[in-house]
Amino acid sequence: MFFRLVVSSGALFLCVVFLVDSFSLRTMSGSDPGGPAMFPRILIALTGLCALIELFQILRSGNMAEIRAGASALFSFRPEGGPNAVQRVALTIVLSVLYPLVLLKVGFILATTLFVGALAMMLRVAPLKALGMGVVMSLGIFFLFAQGLDVRIPPGQWFDLQDLFLP
Repeated sequence: MFFRLVVSSGALFLCVVFLVDSFSLRTMSGSDPGGPAMFPRILIALTGLCALIELFQILRSGNMAEIRAGASALFSFRPEGGPNAVQRVALTIVLSVLYPLVLLKVGFILATTLFVGALAMMLRVAPLKALGMGVVMSLGIFFLFAQGLDVRIPPGQWFDLQDLFLP
């Protein structure tokens, strides 16, 4: 119940953010009256309506004890000291938000190595094995896109390891 509440609240928040952002889309003269923002606004309205319906169903059920139990599970630790499922989901979200920020600073190879390694360690893979998985995944994806598909991967602002692999 708690997860449904969090997801529907998050969806509603994103709908508001996207709706506000849709007003920044420019309309060109001679284009249709709705402009380029009409389709996104329709999707935002449908998503927001679904989120509101879900929120009302959750709150109408009156199952507040289950919601409180889910909220308290977010901050509880298991006896063996590792993160529980809710904390792993929250950590994955935080890592997914931080990944593009780190990617801009240190480049694709190092950022992807750290991201994949952190996700693997969160799934209880040994640290050295997780680091190896990160290196193999980042280099494999890098060579697939940079060499195989000839896609330009932007370098990091501070430093970038792709200079070692590309001429």
